Amino acid sequence: MDLLPLFVYLLVYNEKGEITMNEIQAYQYMFTSYPDVVTVKQLAEMLGICTKKAYQLISDREIKVLPCSYTYKIPKLYVIEYILNKAA
Repeated sequence: MDLLPLFVYLLVYNEKGEITMNEIQAYQYMFTSYPDVVTVKQLAEMLGICTKKAYQLISDREIKVLPCSYTYKIPKLYVIEYILNKAA
């Protein structure tokens, strides 16, 4: 699924004239086929990267996670937050 048209549609301008996106709108429209809490493998699919890079983003604390015994659980909201911060 190509998210670019949807991403452009959700962009708004703030008072400084910079492009921003409403997080609530993004959560409602982005990654709707994924559950609210995803695995590292699903994170990699969402971002279009390999799982090694996904683990690197986690270890570099660029994406927040919830440690769960021997695995990581990543709320979809954290993935969207990461994308919005990288786009800004």
